Amino acid sequence: MSLLKINVDRVRDENGDVKRMFMKVSNIKGGASSLRSGIEAGIVARRNIGYRLVKSNQALAELERRLSELDSFVLQSAERYWDTEKRLAVQASSIRGLESKGSSFFGKLFSDLESSVRESDLGKLLAYGMYEYTHPTYRTPAEYIKQIAELLKQVAISNAATYKDPNIIVNDNISASGFVKVIDKGVTYYGGDQGWFSRETQRFGGCGPTAAANILAYMAMNDPKLAKLYGYDLTNITKSDYQKFMEEVYEFVTPTETPFVSDRSDQGKSSLGLPPSLGITSLSKFAGGVEDYAQSKGVNLKAHWSNEEPTFDNAVSYIRSALAWNKPVALLNMFDGVDMQYTDPKNNAIRSTTYEQHWVTITGMTEDKKTGEVTLEVSTWGSKGTINFNELWDSDWTSKFFPEGIIYFDLLKES
Repeated sequence: MSLLKINVDRVRDENGDVKRMFMKVSNIKGGASSLRSGIEAGIVARRNIGYRLVKSNQALAELERRLSELDSFVLQSAERYWDTEKRLAVQASSIRGLESKGSSFFGKLFSDLESSVRESDLGKLLAYGMYEYTHPTYRTPAEYIKQIAELLKQVAISNAATYKDPNIIVNDNISASGFVKVIDKGVTYYGGDQGWFSRETQRFGGCGPTAAANILAYMAMNDPKLAKLYGYDLTNITKSDYQKFMEEVYEFVTPTETPFVSDRSDQGKSSLGLPPSLGITSLSKFAGGVEDYAQSKGVNLKAHWSNEEPTFDNAVSYIRSALAWNKPVALLNMFDGVDMQYTDPKNNAIRSTTYEQHWVTITGMTEDKKTGEVTLEVSTWGSKGTINFNELWDSDWTSKFFPEGIIYFDLLKES
């Protein structure tokens, strides 16, 4: 697990030498006692021989005692280390995925780790005993404590990144591939942004067409038979090309624009307090638009509708199946907003917003089998975001909305 473990293992291995030394000293001590008892009193009295034998025996007894303490110390230290290692593994599991919370979290964590090592019995044992035996290069116990804290920091970082909790199921085939990387001036976007449309009305209600464009582009990238869904360079998706592509998709996946108000909005005039667009509120309209766009490119796509009972588990299963087949899922939430966090691609800042009346593209899902919590990874506004699906279902999703809120697409097999 760490360099610290290697040192402890070496000490435990070499502890056999300590035991052998202990036995040898005990034998010498026993022999010295027998020798003294067998010497005549007159000889013992000469030149302080008796006194010197007694002192030698005492010295051997002291050495025997110290070797016994060293043996106990090694065993206790090893046991304390293994106990600490187990607790570290648990702690590493608990901090997995929290890197995005910021450096302040880890700064405090490492500070707490260093303090706990300094104040713990393990820290004292290592600092005032074992460090002399295993790390003779450290001049003071304080230096060794500092090294221990650094090793623990490395262990925590490594475990946070690599620890695999058997209760956590991560489906990130799509997101791990980078999804749809749109490049512009050194910035890499995670899919398209409705803010790239040319008209204000489109920018206001264009989340549906954007989600559709994301799905179509990803399918074109990952299946040669579907490459013509995206009529531009798939090896270098630029913002300029993607804007044109989104405009093409908008002609088929078209939100309901508010008459008169949309014109005023596009001209930069007041919308009179009314929305210039109502967006797309019907999943069937969304699906039909995607199918029509694909047909215009000579591709037969078909929306994959679910006939299962509208339950949370069935919804999760539907999304899981789509992602397993490497197919992004469109998601619509109309009412009762829930929290959503996303990463700004321009500066990697973590931002929070309320997710409501908005289409996103599901690109990944994490399931915690122990707690039942399901987290969706989505593309929205050219960013990668996360949504708690449990909260979304509890707040808004009733039977009349399923499967009216999630949909993915299959290539229709030719007869």
